[in-house]
Amino acid sequence: MNRPIPMLTMAVLAATFALRAEDSPLLKAVTAKQVAEVRKLLDAGADPNAAGTTGETPLLAAAREGSGELVRLLISHKATATARMPNGETALHLAVGSGNIDTVRFLLNEGLNANAVEDAKGQSPLHYAAAQGRTEMVQALVESGAVTDLGSRAGVTPLWLAAEAGHFDTVRAMLVLEADADPSGPEQVRPLHMAARAGDLETLKALLDAEADVDSKTADGSTALHFAAGENGEGAVKMLLARGANRDIKSAKGETPLDVAKRLKFGSIIAVLAAPDAKR
Repeated sequence: MNRPIPMLTMAVLAATFALRAEDSPLLKAVTAKQVAEVRKLLDAGADPNAAGTTGETPLLAAAREGSGELVRLLISHKATATARMPNGETALHLAVGSGNIDTVRFLLNEGLNANAVEDAKGQSPLHYAAAQGRTEMVQALVESGAVTDLGSRAGVTPLWLAAEAGHFDTVRAMLVLEADADPSGPEQVRPLHMAARAGDLETLKALLDAEADVDSKTADGSTALHFAAGENGEGAVKMLLARGANRDIKSAKGETPLDVAKRLKFGSIIAVLAAPDAKR
């Protein structure tokens, strides 16, 4: 027969658990960026790999805070560089998120895997850097072996994420690094569609120069020309037509780009698309 646990015993157990679950002084000092205190604790023998209540080690906390000085100090005291958060993020993921390029370069020089993926979305540090428009980090990661066209769990590449977030300077930089110009994402949307919708002519040209399919369709049958027409993007419409875009393709709604322009009453776009010399 099981006997009930006395209330006093339960209180002791709860207090013991709370004590064990509390973050260490070292982790607290790292989070507060108290370099002198961190050095003092490490010299006194504090465990550099003791995880806190969230599973974060001091090194991961230092990377998240973007403190290259603390990252170096912890590694010099045998902190495990390859430690991961419970969600699979590495110190490199966290350092990218902090925006500190020097910390990212240091961790890469320490041999951290530039292609390690976290668990939730299957994204690498390069996905993080591209999605945040951190072009310098993108370049550093690729130079250290990051795969430019690595697909996430959803199948999207770093360049696609950069385009989705509107970081078109990063998109262009990735094209220079020979990333695929025509990756497809959710609803079959491609970077060319996003650049056309945004009216970013420099990126539109760069994608077309890199052989993105000018007539690629989204899941609803829209092309880049539909998007450009729908945003009153005369420059984009003219560029796409000059590159051979088909103005007669109909979307799932049965609309051509000209139909879109007429529905929205965009006079200049109507004039360009209805012109006899507009390429088909």
